[in-house]
Amino acid sequence: MQSGEDQNCHEGYDELLNLAHELLEKGKSIEFIEKELKTQQHSNDLFLLVIKKVKLELHKKDLKEGRVYILVGCVFMIVGFVLTCIKFYANESINLVMYGFTTFGIMILFYGLFKIFN
Repeated sequence: MQSGEDQNCHEGYDELLNLAHELLEKGKSIEFIEKELKTQQHSNDLFLLVIKKVKLELHKKDLKEGRVYILVGCVFMIVGFVLTCIKFYANESINLVMYGFTTFGIMILFYGLFKIFN
């Protein structure tokens, strides 16, 4: 590591990354964060590196949330299937259980897919 230039670059990276995290925690959009970071006096390469890292972290968070929603949606559909089978053999109406749980499970599952692929 070279003495002066790399140390300043590293400090600038940490400064920009901390600022980006603060703005992200406040609920600001990526576009707003990009505009705010551009006002700082740092190189374009450093700016692009920080934006790439923030977008990657945001995508990881959305991926994790999306997987949870998909799992919950699948559980609703499985519970709906089991309750439908139980109600069918008990000669009770299966409409509410079958259509309600399935519809709710599919909506949650699609929201999870939206979180992952958006």
